[in-house]
Amino acid sequence: MTRVTLRKVCADDGCQESAFWDFSSQRERREHCQREQGRPWRCTRHSKPNEVLTPSNPTRQVVLTAEKSRRFPNLTKLFWREAGAADVGSGFTFGPGFKAFADDFPEGTRLVITLTIAAPPTDREGVGTGAGEGATGQDTGTAWVTRSADCPEAPAQAHPLATAAPPTPKPHEDRDPAAGAARASEEGRD
Repeated sequence: MTRVTLRKVCADDGCQESAFWDFSSQRERREHCQREQGRPWRCTRHSKPNEVLTPSNPTRQVVLTAEKSRRFPNLTKLFWREAGAADVGSGFTFGPGFKAFADDFPEGTRLVITLTIAAPPTDREGVGTGAGEGATGQDTGTAWVTRSADCPEAPAQAHPLATAAPPTPKPHEDRDPAAGAARASEEGRD
């Protein structure tokens, strides 16, 4: 049986993000297209922009509460429900570095997930020469210095090899290390 693939491009003007759907037949693909007719697909960036972390939106907090299902009150298990959601989601949630089963906690337990992007400085802010911050006679192109934004009183950390060029290998030294070692021994550099 052959697979049929459908590619959709985000309906937002200028966005080239795309997604693929696989179907087991042309009929299944046609049925999908009929169901989705008049509902253009949008990528995550355009369908849920407040959930996308960006330089202007670097922090997000989600609160899930362990609750019983409102839709199926006879279920005794607990499920995670996000504030504002009509009903509960799954009884298990996970993310980078954590997994949580709602049934492991008492009803009403809140799971608070906070995400923060900590991007490095983009405009060389906090970068200096590493030698007295521009002291007379210092070469400003041989090192970069960083200071932690959350601890400005900490000493600057110089990174002298950041711009240094790699050593130039001698002919054939890069291809045959034994030949390079023998030559160094002959020249008295061992």
